[in-house]
Amino acid sequence: MANWVGVSVKEGIGQLLERYLGLYESPENRRRLQCPGTSWSILPEFPLLARVTGASLRDTYLDPEAFVGFTLAQRIYRFERWRDWTPLTLDIAYWPGVILETSVFGMTPEYPEGEDPWIDHVPIVKGKDDIDSLKARFDPERGMVGLMFEMSEFCRDRLPGFKVQVQAWDRAAVGIAMDLMGTEQFLMNTCDRPVLLHELMRRIVDEGWAWSIARDRELEKRGFPKESSISPGTGSSSSMNSSYVNIIADEVNMPMMSPAIYEEFVFPYEKETVGHAGHLNYYHSCGCLTPFLQDIATLEPAIQHVSAWTDWETAVRTYAGTETVLQKTLHPMRDVLDRDEAGMMEVIRNIQGVAGEKVGYCLIANGIDSASGDLEGTMAACDRWAGVATTCFA
Repeated sequence: MANWVGVSVKEGIGQLLERYLGLYESPENRRRLQCPGTSWSILPEFPLLARVTGASLRDTYLDPEAFVGFTLAQRIYRFERWRDWTPLTLDIAYWPGVILETSVFGMTPEYPEGEDPWIDHVPIVKGKDDIDSLKARFDPERGMVGLMFEMSEFCRDRLPGFKVQVQAWDRAAVGIAMDLMGTEQFLMNTCDRPVLLHELMRRIVDEGWAWSIARDRELEKRGFPKESSISPGTGSSSSMNSSYVNIIADEVNMPMMSPAIYEEFVFPYEKETVGHAGHLNYYHSCGCLTPFLQDIATLEPAIQHVSAWTDWETAVRTYAGTETVLQKTLHPMRDVLDRDEAGMMEVIRNIQGVAGEKVGYCLIANGIDSASGDLEGTMAACDRWAGVATTCFA
């Protein structure tokens, strides 16, 4: 956008909030809130957005003031720089990263500077005794859950008028199982110890459901809404009713997982989870879902993520005529950063041509970082892509 002048977390929460609220009331934001058709967005990774806003990414996951400052700053940055269809909204949710579910089972979170948090991948499940002792602890005063509530209480105090949401249990049982047992051992056990693997999946699903019930009770006690936003990397600003579920399942990925393994060890537990809740809001995998889509479609997700590795034609054919919205994401290098404008337009036009009027969909340029270290070049490529997308979706 022509009036983009940059934004820094050093401006402080008060100034950032005043700036944010002014943009929220702007004609441009009203335009975005009234998107008439297929939407498109640019969603760089948090490490990149931390660099351009001067934030310590590690602090944003651990310190409430740093989190609020970064959230306001990166939203303002994206809003002012790119004229996409991502609106500013009066809601906020602390996202602890993909470490939430495994940390409540007792695995140790790690917070490197300049990166999103991860988990100490030393497996804690080797046999039946380990499975029998697994407990997803919900303690609103300590650990990861305590941090979530500390962040949420701070947001409620410093951001009057905002809906403050507390993260729900979103990660699929298969990903949690691979963390707890180790990916290699999980895959080996599909052949060597299938009964043990089913016991682990059963335990995770049951504990996750109990944890979610405890969460809802605590939210009601503290006066927070039960809705939960889905993780920011997914490219959706939608709020999700916590009585429904999201399935974040990056481990469902061909060729790492065969359709036979998915059918026996993963899909039945996904189906049960959706049955418990009554509805699936969102199914996500950054991997290749092509051979799994027929099964996943029976879960009737409101939104289906379609990564750069999942075949777009298969996804469109699978969901044609349904109410499911396809969330098509691009390959950050192949489709955006390494393309000239003509190449960018070719990619978008091909996506549009396959979809036609058969499905509802949105298009997201996400996963963007500056691996080469050329920050200015990365942002300039995003600017070019925004211009091309504006033309294609005019």
